[in-house]
Amino acid sequence: MTKRRKLLYLFVVLASAIALIFFLRCKPSQELETFPVPVSATLVKSNHAYKLETYKWNLASEENGLPLYYRTILHIKGWEKVYQEGAMSVYQKDKIVVEVITGTDIMFIHVAS
Repeated sequence: MTKRRKLLYLFVVLASAIALIFFLRCKPSQELETFPVPVSATLVKSNHAYKLETYKWNLASEENGLPLYYRTILHIKGWEKVYQEGAMSVYQKDKIVVEVITGTDIMFIHVAS
């Protein structure tokens, strides 16, 4: 391998690692500390009585649902998708059930149990 090719390979690996670290970062939900929320999502409203949180998130989409990387993070962290209808996805971990509803640039997280 030439020196130029090695440098290009190293650059691609480092850029990919930085992108993964940036995009895969999550923070705990305000209502349910074990449910991961992307760090790029901004909490807009929280209703503790109904266990509902509203996040502004540019990657949320009603048509496409949750991005693949976020669904992968949920799976890695032990959240299993048990149901989906339209823009609503239902995840479960242990006995906790969480509904995630996406709209254009907005995401709702509701703790169902």
